[in-house]
Amino acid sequence: MGPEKQWTNPHDPNGANWFPPTLSGLSDTIVPINEAIGFTAEGSDANGSIKGYLWSFDHGVTWDSVWLPNKQTHLWKRSETGAHVVLVRAMDNDGLTSAVDSFTALVHSFIPVLSRVRDTVVSQQAGVTIAVSAFDTNSGISRYYWRTQPGPWTDSTSAPQKTFSRSQGGPLTVWWGVMDSDTCVSDSFTVLFNRGPTSVNVVEPAAGVSAPFLSYNFVDAEGRIRIAYKGVDPDGDADTLTYTLFLGAGDGPMTPAYAGRAESFIAEHVQALTKYNWKVTVKDLFGDSIESTGVFTAAAAPGAPTGMVLIRSGSKSFIMGQNGFEGSEMPAHQVTLSYHFWMDSTEVTQKDFAEALGRASGQTASSALPAANCTWFDAALYCNARSRRDGKDTVYSYQSIIGTKGAASALTGVSADMTAGGYRLPTEAEWEYACRAQTASLFYWGDDKLDAETYAWLQDYSGNQAHAVATRRANVFSLYDMVGNVWEWCNDWFGADYYAASPGTDPMGPANGQERCIRGGSFQTTYYFAQSAARSRMKPDIASPSIGFRAVLVNR
Repeated sequence: MGPEKQWTNPHDPNGANWFPPTLSGLSDTIVPINEAIGFTAEGSDANGSIKGYLWSFDHGVTWDSVWLPNKQTHLWKRSETGAHVVLVRAMDNDGLTSAVDSFTALVHSFIPVLSRVRDTVVSQQAGVTIAVSAFDTNSGISRYYWRTQPGPWTDSTSAPQKTFSRSQGGPLTVWWGVMDSDTCVSDSFTVLFNRGPTSVNVVEPAAGVSAPFLSYNFVDAEGRIRIAYKGVDPDGDADTLTYTLFLGAGDGPMTPAYAGRAESFIAEHVQALTKYNWKVTVKDLFGDSIESTGVFTAAAAPGAPTGMVLIRSGSKSFIMGQNGFEGSEMPAHQVTLSYHFWMDSTEVTQKDFAEALGRASGQTASSALPAANCTWFDAALYCNARSRRDGKDTVYSYQSIIGTKGAASALTGVSADMTAGGYRLPTEAEWEYACRAQTASLFYWGDDKLDAETYAWLQDYSGNQAHAVATRRANVFSLYDMVGNVWEWCNDWFGADYYAASPGTDPMGPANGQERCIRGGSFQTTYYFAQSAARSRMKPDIASPSIGFRAVLVNR
């Protein structure tokens, strides 16, 4: 274009006769792509005429090389959408040029604009009408096009809607497009025709496997287990499943245990070795559902000492002793135990004894007969050996062993730490509480001695010999041979008048003595010693074929 012409007339230094041309204000405008659009510039000159115009359609980067008329056309391509600044200058007959004027041309594609259609879920059997929306800023929408699979359009409508169905269910992807005078624009959406769940089952515990406990409360005889279930829905993550779990113990009714979306549930208050019936129902968003039923059995209580029964004696009171019989059994008095304890369900067998103390004990390693011919000291040594085997603290300490350990031995300087966490012999109070098993009768089965043969090996029908353990009926606490078969060593020293001064809570016998308590009678005794309160005693270093023992373990 060249430099702007300057006024240098020496006869008119103040520019009184300087009359450059001017341009009228140009307005911004919107223009479509691929169309030749005309623009008109209006210039004027106070003392002459406009001879031509120079144009720049790229913000002054390039200008026309020759002076052109005031009317010009220009075409912007699709790649040039956006704002373009157009510059123009005018030249008059004196060769003077105007100041640059400009306007903005907003180049627009003017293709149809579609409103996004959201994916949706409908019932499998439903027909759904989908309405779409589109607009065009410079012309009308002439046609709507549809297809449900890749490829060419398969249908068209003049109305912005169409009805779809899918009898087999599942997702249906719909492509739709609109056409204005020269351009087609398309989009897609998915309609999920819901399919109901096809299966549901409990996956944990596995079929045929006992349900393991996550934790177990021995005092309440119940624990927690995890139940996991899984429903199958052909719509996968596109659908939401809700579960309802029902549980029932044994032959009892099933009641709702859980309802929600979680695929597992922690069941509380589950009892060991108990059969549970279950039913699980799964339902999807549209209410379609399916259910299944089954059975599982809870596992044995975890961590229970082998061969022992939990005696729930904590904070329980009972009447110990009896009036009107042998003097050492009087007075009958109330005793409270502040703790629960485990007790062997049977008398310690010869097999158990031999495994703990070795064959040198003289006990038969395969015999289920009670371990007899053992002193109180042998019983204490057995308890210590069992504690060490099970990783527990030992209760009994001593200075030396006289004789062969476990074979009618004796201990010197023996003492018992009743706070230690290992196995020991029961106190008299523990023994009687366990024997009575919440009864107040003469015998733990009632007051009739004629029923004794069902529960105990006594003199009249034992054949004058010990019998294998657990061959008579147990008491209510599931303890066998609490009376009869063999006497059982207790931890306490014997005191003939101890009951008169016995503590009311957790009595542990006299501080010292000459004889240890034995309880329960044997295959050699009469009905009298089958009474729950009957007492007797024996020197601790005496071994007899009619004296054995069982161990206890305080529940901590």
